[in-house]
Amino acid sequence: MSTSEKWQIADIEFKRLPSWYELSLCEDPFGLSLKAHQDVFCEQCVFGAKQLAPHLEREFEIGTLVTDPQKFGYGESFLFQNLVFRERLDGQYFQYNIPFPEVEVIARVCERCDGTGADEYQDKCISCAGSGQATKHEWTKVYQTFASLLIFFRLAEAIPKNTIANLAPNMEAGSMPLNPSDSQLMAFLSGMICNQGGQSFPLSGHFSADFVNWLIFHCNSDDIENARQAMLKAWQKMFIAPAYENNFRITKDSGWLVVQLSGECFAYPAQQASIAPAWGYGFTTHYVDSPAHQLILLAGFVSLSQSAKTLYKKLV
Repeated sequence: MSTSEKWQIADIEFKRLPSWYELSLCEDPFGLSLKAHQDVFCEQCVFGAKQLAPHLEREFEIGTLVTDPQKFGYGESFLFQNLVFRERLDGQYFQYNIPFPEVEVIARVCERCDGTGADEYQDKCISCAGSGQATKHEWTKVYQTFASLLIFFRLAEAIPKNTIANLAPNMEAGSMPLNPSDSQLMAFLSGMICNQGGQSFPLSGHFSADFVNWLIFHCNSDDIENARQAMLKAWQKMFIAPAYENNFRITKDSGWLVVQLSGECFAYPAQQASIAPAWGYGFTTHYVDSPAHQLILLAGFVSLSQSAKTLYKKLV
């Protein structure tokens, strides 16, 4: 491939592109695990993404962006682990853990029930859900995690335009056939909209043809339930209040994927036409009004991607 060719992240919908970053789930602490190719942090990519930083820092008061790959992000939300060399993808990959932050924390004894957990009728106190403790929400850490991911996804969006050829230098000659286990199955874009009606935190992106193929022919009920449980676990890590579990749904219909937190907050395909043979598609979200909700949706997506990668690695 010529280095002058301008690949876009949307190209994963119909081309098998080498993986320039990969998200999976991390169990301890529970959150995301990220492997990112060293070229994601090249000077040209960083320069473009940094233009977003001042607005995020003013809006959320989250400190200053650090672009050093070993200390990347805001407020140590990306915990650097090590450098991994992936021979077939030609390069070093920075590996991070990104814990899901605690948003709801215990503040004091519940004033309504004086810490007993029961009301005057000995029913469960509606203010504290029977815990006897009042809680409060602390948003700084989740804003830092959200903003770090937003910046990272913008860095990763730039790499196909600039340096992705470095990941697979022999592809032009056809001497490096790429297995789906080494390809980019999903690519994400995070955003923020502020207006008089409040804030929203949309998430969008692209599914590769290999991922959609897995959805249609290989994804089973266990994979769906594992992803749903990952979303619930993300909620439980961030909030003390119990989730409305019946609202957490993942459905797939002939390859069309919908990931749902409630009747209004969900991710869905960005196109309505039939899925073309051997093609992926784009997705977007509706009514994501909290950065925590965006992280929960990511947990579901990442769990599904991880299941697909596991299968494809077995087929190598």
